[in-house]
Amino acid sequence: MNFKISRVLVAAMFVVVTACSDDDKPRQLSPEEIAENKRQYEAELEKEKAIKQSIYDASDSKLKEILSECRKLINEYADSRNKGPFSNHMIDIYSADIYQYPAGKHALMTDEQRIEDLRKSKDYISFNTEYAILSTTDSFSGPQKSVDKYECEIGSGPAVTRARRAY
Repeated sequence: MNFKISRVLVAAMFVVVTACSDDDKPRQLSPEEIAENKRQYEAELEKEKAIKQSIYDASDSKLKEILSECRKLINEYADSRNKGPFSNHMIDIYSADIYQYPAGKHALMTDEQRIEDLRKSKDYISFNTEYAILSTTDSFSGPQKSVDKYECEIGSGPAVTRARRAY
């Protein structure tokens, strides 16, 4: 009896919450909220600009350190995916090249090439932190191989903040 009553109460609460929600009508922002959003946006732009400049101004040894840390984080991510019995993930330049990695030259560049490209372009956006991870997953039809692209985000300092899948 209590179970049936509980289900009825939950269903009634769902109907009330659904009936009261106004998802079809977006809320108008007040001028104060618009000004605050604009201030936050401009602060983020300034922060991004400072990070970009610090990367460009960094020495070659600092940039090599950043790239080394990036590879380390991506390797740690790949190792964390190896927990299951059917997984084998690794950064493997040779295999990534064999399996027609779509990013091609960008993911397979040496540290020196990456730094040289940054110096030529004079733009942080071209600082290449992409690396290839070859995934080999065993299945009933045999090993399945795929290559995924991963990159690092760089924060203030400059320093690597995290590794993530690149799209």
